[in-house]
Amino acid sequence: MILFVLRAPEEDFKFVTVRTLNYKYQYQWFEPLADNYRELVYINNKDYNQDAYKHFTWKQIDEFASVDRSPMDFRTEKSGDWKQSKEGGSGFFLVMIEGEPYWADAVGQIPFAVDTYRLLQSVPGVVKVGIEWGPGEVMARIKGDFDKTNKYDNYFVLRGALYAQKKYSYSTIPNSSGTYPAVRVVESVNKVSPNELATPIAASEATKYASWNR
Repeated sequence: MILFVLRAPEEDFKFVTVRTLNYKYQYQWFEPLADNYRELVYINNKDYNQDAYKHFTWKQIDEFASVDRSPMDFRTEKSGDWKQSKEGGSGFFLVMIEGEPYWADAVGQIPFAVDTYRLLQSVPGVVKVGIEWGPGEVMARIKGDFDKTNKYDNYFVLRGALYAQKKYSYSTIPNSSGTYPAVRVVESVNKVSPNELATPIAASEATKYASWNR
């Protein structure tokens, strides 16, 4: 069965499985500035295809990302691992968000990015952490084996960070008790539509924040 069709002008028409598309071709259709982009030209929305995806709204992605977690919770199969979580991708390769398909591991970068922004309160800081922990292994981080590629993972980290920058703002107030620290950081939650997470990274945003190799 055909799930969707990507436009690849310099290639012959071919049928490939989801696994082949992901592992061999590494194509993606949701971040035009990232490597291996192919335009999505058709989605087969017939009922018999719906079980190929786990279905979500952007509000559900936001709700998962809004849970305050420890950085260690984003390790594989921990509570912040959206791709494997029962509340998230549940191990699916593909997810459908409001009628648009995505690789589950791309969407899984968003909760990590939002949580990291709340910790650092810095978009460049989130991007840096995403690059350094991109390979997903502690030894890779120790060896300096960072993910500086122009693949969609880094773009979705930036997507999540920019969304968090709009949703959360911070102010400081003096600590009235007179004890350390002298000030308290107060987080405020602003009203932002979760549908903004559907917007790809603009060229101006990439120019400003993309510190990986483009």
